[in-house]
Amino acid sequence: MIHNHVGRKTERAGKVIINVHTHVYPNPQDPQTGEKFLSQMPVSQAVDQWKQRNVDHICVCPGGLLAKVDPKDNGNDDVEKLMKDYDGYFIGFGRVCPPKDGPDYVDQLADRGFKGLKLINTPMPYDDESILGIYERAEKRGLVCLFHLGWLGHKPEMAAGQDYITRTHNMQPVHLDAIARRFGGLNLIGAHLGGRAYCQQAIDVAGWMPNVYFDLTGGIIRRVPWPMLQDLFGTQKEESLVDDTTVLNEKVMAKMIFGSDNATPDVFLTFYKNLLNKFEASNQLQQQVMGKTLAGLLGM
Repeated sequence: MIHNHVGRKTERAGKVIINVHTHVYPNPQDPQTGEKFLSQMPVSQAVDQWKQRNVDHICVCPGGLLAKVDPKDNGNDDVEKLMKDYDGYFIGFGRVCPPKDGPDYVDQLADRGFKGLKLINTPMPYDDESILGIYERAEKRGLVCLFHLGWLGHKPEMAAGQDYITRTHNMQPVHLDAIARRFGGLNLIGAHLGGRAYCQQAIDVAGWMPNVYFDLTGGIIRRVPWPMLQDLFGTQKEESLVDDTTVLNEKVMAKMIFGSDNATPDVFLTFYKNLLNKFEASNQLQQQVMGKTLAGLLGM
């Protein structure tokens, strides 16, 4: 079944909202039904809610369980189905699982219409020499890479069938630095701002590397105290404490991209709106964060 999607960008005077980070996954109450969920509800219901909130496109990648159910294709066939069934509303980010997957698999995903790659819980650091070929091919094919960063939720059953140990230190923002330096034409997005343990790392990488961006998804970042957010996104108005006023570091905020991960629509729409308003970000900067930057990265 095709669900027609009509773009609304021109209807809203050039404004665009794109969600960079969601997952499709089986019905959590009854996985055997074949019904797929997104944003904690059936996909069709989720799409209705996102559209009602003027979200023009959603980037989607496979949830972890899908990758286990379909290890050969990492669950990407379900993402591809959404891309086709919803006529362009969904933008596919195909999951890549090194060392099983290499550059040829990147080509396959690009040929199938995926616009990005998702990497998570790799058995080696993201910048390990053994997997640089994946990024080289992604750069060649114009794909964006989205990385899970920081702490990965844990349940004992999650490790079932996994032949390596999950290591949080493999998923630090600093690993994106080396990739960005090596592949200057490859755009990288780090999820969760690295999590609370690594968010300062993420801010430093964002400030220095022109091709690295971050989303603010997850349950940690949106709950950190306001003074910590001021520290992360603020800067001195004048150097050398001539004036100790703290103002928004627009260069860093411009590297943030709207995303929700698994949360329901209003959770992160509210968080991003409040964050940008509390910093008195300009309308132009707010539009960049909410969609224009990502539209540019995706060539839209």
